[in-house]
Amino acid sequence: VNEIKQTYGVDYLFCVFTEEPYNKQFFLFSAADPGAVRGTDYEEVYTLGVTSVVSGSQQQAMRMACLHNDYLANAGRYLDYYVLLSGLDDGAALIGITYNLSEMRENIDRETWRGTMLAVLHQVWLTVLCLVLVYWFLMRPLRKVQQSIRLYKQTKDSESVRKNLSEIRSRNEIGQLSGDVVSMTKEIDEYVNTIEKVTSEKERIGAELDLAARIQMAMLPSIFPPFPEREEFDIFASMDPAKEVGGDFYDFFLIDDTHLALVIADVSDKGVPAALFMMSAKNLINYRAKQGGTPAEILTEVNGQISGNSYTEMFVTVWMGILDLTSGVLTCTNAGHEYPVVRGEDGKFSIYRDRHGLVVGGMEGIRYKDYELLLKPGDAIFVYTDGIAEANNEAGEFYGLERLENALNRSPGREPKELLQAVTEDVNAFSGDAAQFDDMTMLCLEFRKRRRT
Repeated sequence: VNEIKQTYGVDYLFCVFTEEPYNKQFFLFSAADPGAVRGTDYEEVYTLGVTSVVSGSQQQAMRMACLHNDYLANAGRYLDYYVLLSGLDDGAALIGITYNLSEMRENIDRETWRGTMLAVLHQVWLTVLCLVLVYWFLMRPLRKVQQSIRLYKQTKDSESVRKNLSEIRSRNEIGQLSGDVVSMTKEIDEYVNTIEKVTSEKERIGAELDLAARIQMAMLPSIFPPFPEREEFDIFASMDPAKEVGGDFYDFFLIDDTHLALVIADVSDKGVPAALFMMSAKNLINYRAKQGGTPAEILTEVNGQISGNSYTEMFVTVWMGILDLTSGVLTCTNAGHEYPVVRGEDGKFSIYRDRHGLVVGGMEGIRYKDYELLLKPGDAIFVYTDGIAEANNEAGEFYGLERLENALNRSPGREPKELLQAVTEDVNAFSGDAAQFDDMTMLCLEFRKRRRT
């Protein structure tokens, strides 16, 4: 039995008899290791007949072994195993084996600690290696890209960025990123150069347009009153172009000492081409009117000149009148222009729906017709372009002729300048924040007295 104990490293090997309630055990024999106990040759040996009291866990283990033939129990640092040898009427014979788990646990703890430390050291080594690799292949190139971007912000030189990033030869996303940064800086350089050229060109065009606008406005009568020595009439006009230069124009001039010509027109286009066409049409009308004739005769001849030499496919609507200052008779013709608004004896303005002819420059061979209005002292005539009637608000509604009549009639007896200011304010209030779409041009003449011959 001792040899068995030593061979298998068992701490205790014994055979006992026990009975209910299994709180005592009667030893039949027990094994021992020679020299295991200091000062003796053997461990303490429980010889035949020795009886000992057992612990609660041993009681349970012996009870379960009696019921199930064997039982394995863990009692703290000991592992107990009981096997039933024989069951008797008043008890049972059991073989017991006890293993001391302390050394095994110490070995497990020691190996666990050793393995844990090795794993930690291995993890630390892998972490350091990963950090080095991340820095070398990721952070270092990214820092290079960052420095290049900051360098470009300072120098605006894509070539220096290209040289700085040429060291990055990675074929991964970092290399692609550096290539994209170089391409981006080149595109920014090209874009900035383009913007500078466009800005320079825009400034040049803006200066030329500003000069053209000043030339255009210089061609229109702008000094009021234009004839301070004449008491027979009062006249005022204005033009507010939608762009830098417009296609509308107005004109008034004395043909002779007793005849005053009035002209208001609207070219079909906008901008510089319309302004050039406008100046040509204005000069033709002015030159032809001073040669004499009625408004219809004048526009008929001008239409032939424009239609026969126009390659721009532009045309101009014209309303023209010649006032006889001695009689108050206003001879007029309308070439596709807006209806005039006339103030009569009752002191109220009303739309005068005259007969329209075709626009000037629309077709060769057109003949226009005259009609006459008799202006008495105190009467007035107001003419305008479609930029007034067709001014729209944010809802898309047109200003219209009814609102124009109401604006003119709010304060009866006002002078031409005040009337134009009132209409301008009313149109602006109606339009609100809506953008001005068309030129707005107006002319108003008040007939005050006949001229004596």
